[in-house]
Amino acid sequence: MRKGRYSKYIRPLLYIIDLLIILFLSYTFLTQEIIDVFFIVFFWIVLSIILSFYEVYRFTKIIKIISLLTRQIIIFLLVLLSFFYFRNDQIASSSIFSFFTLLFITLNLWRIFLYVIFKKYRLITGSNYKKVVILGHNESTNRLRRFFNEAPEFGYRDLGFFTDQDVKGKLGGVHSVFDFIIENEIDEVY
Repeated sequence: MRKGRYSKYIRPLLYIIDLLIILFLSYTFLTQEIIDVFFIVFFWIVLSIILSFYEVYRFTKIIKIISLLTRQIIIFLLVLLSFFYFRNDQIASSSIFSFFTLLFITLNLWRIFLYVIFKKYRLITGSNYKKVVILGHNESTNRLRRFFNEAPEFGYRDLGFFTDQDVKGKLGGVHSVFDFIIENEIDEVY
């Protein structure tokens, strides 16, 4: 497998930027108590893990990203309202509304911007792609190959397929796939 890729830094970067946005907005609209801000960030992190909020991949559609964010924000709202209620904190409803509205808009714009940038980057530069091979030859694998070849914006580069069937265009038999993976630094096998 290839080394020196930057994809592993994307999710931590998302976390950091999201948390900075939450820190800024919570300090501005909800509370200036450091312990409260700490709990707000803590709740966001715990919810994001439980709800798999950051489990977004290059093939994830934008509507799914918005759906994940909407679910995360709604549950986050309920948790924070409960937190402030049990602490008897008096926060104006207009401040809470402003916080969640701006949080929703900002995170959506940030995510959509990043989504579009990555797709454009892959198309323009031809980089930030994963080299893939496919095991087998049937209608399902043919559909998968068409997807890889017809949707380059998702960042997959199909190098071919392996099968023990006697078909035209195969890279080799299944027994030769491991050597090919190592020699060609394949990222994913389907």
